[in-house]
Amino acid sequence: MDLSIILKIFLIIILLLGSALFVMAEFSLVKLRPTRVQELAKTGDKNSKLILHMLDNLDNYLSACQLGITIVSLGLGWVGESTFHALLHPVFDLLNLNPSISHTISFVFAFSLMTLLHVVLGELVPKTMAIQAAEKSSYRIARPLYIFYKIMKPFIWALNGLAGIIINSMGYSSLAGHGDIHSEQELRTIMQSSRAHGQINDNEYRYVERVFEFDNKIAKEVMTPRTEVEAIDLEDSLAVISRQMKQEEYTRYPVIRDGDKDDILGILNVKKLLFADKEITESSNLEEFISPAIKVFEHTPISQVLKTIKQTREHMIIITDEYGGTSGILTLEDIVEELTGEIRDEFDDDEQSLIKKLKNGHYLVDGWVPIQDINSLFSINLPHEEVDTIGAYIYLQKYEYKVGATYLIKDVNFKVLTVEENQIRQIEIWKD
Repeated sequence: MDLSIILKIFLIIILLLGSALFVMAEFSLVKLRPTRVQELAKTGDKNSKLILHMLDNLDNYLSACQLGITIVSLGLGWVGESTFHALLHPVFDLLNLNPSISHTISFVFAFSLMTLLHVVLGELVPKTMAIQAAEKSSYRIARPLYIFYKIMKPFIWALNGLAGIIINSMGYSSLAGHGDIHSEQELRTIMQSSRAHGQINDNEYRYVERVFEFDNKIAKEVMTPRTEVEAIDLEDSLAVISRQMKQEEYTRYPVIRDGDKDDILGILNVKKLLFADKEITESSNLEEFISPAIKVFEHTPISQVLKTIKQTREHMIIITDEYGGTSGILTLEDIVEELTGEIRDEFDDDEQSLIKKLKNGHYLVDGWVPIQDINSLFSINLPHEEVDTIGAYIYLQKYEYKVGATYLIKDVNFKVLTVEENQIRQIEIWKD
């Protein structure tokens, strides 16, 4: 075989490798997560710093990739046809074909074969590798791409400048970046995909989900409602108050007078009584142990309530309605549970979980569970502008709460199990 033919075949191989390099570089740089590279760069890895530099100048390096792909494609077209024509020429001589026919056949064969090699080996294979292993691929191409960029920098600058003029004349901005900024919904989708592929576990996913939901909730959705608030009445005797504390086993109590929960005088911390300098008797004035009550409006975001708790160092907040009356109370534990899930201490043995999954796949749900939690659990969109709890929502839809009745709402079944004091307290929920 002629030495020139061997050199041309070798050149074709080099050009195919060059095409693969530029395609791999383009897709891996676009696919790569800058945050991951930043972590690696902090370790002092030189390649990571180089890749981080490329991501900071992504437009220029993508232009380098496009220029490289174009040069390689032109080179393959130029070398391929002449190479295969020379390889097939002896065959054409044996067949005694007309020169014009032999040239046409060699051109069609060369074009088809070079297109196949270019698309498969020079495009599809490196693209797939870059998408599936962006980090690994970027490390492979970092140094060669950087050298090519430095050599071709004047041409790249000129091409980018010309492209910028054309883009600006069409009403678009040539400064549009390739930022890695995501909306909340996009981040949720990314988290779901990461969980599905085993990159994060269910607990990590639930924590992040609660963080997203945290800022959307208001005090009214998290508080203990007024009807369930255990308050200490200053008109009661010390013996009655002591029995109440032993029975309820709380650390803090709202303090009222004459049974009026709309007039909360302050918050009593049981620890202050236990560590008092003097013995507490019937004649003792409990008002000196009472801290001022911090009050916030029921539509205050719980993130703001948490800020108030941190500033005042008062762990129990009084929630008021639009008329100034007491709507409920909110504690630091209530807020923390919105992020971590339910927390039980040694005094919560009789406390039932608000949402419990049954063996048949159904859920046993407390009527006070917020509608937003049901929406998240069953991937539905029940409105919660008028009422906040699922028990109140069912009543609002049907204007009844018959024990044992099952209602189909938004393709979800709601079966009323328990009713107490004119409230739906327990519901069995499932989705067919």
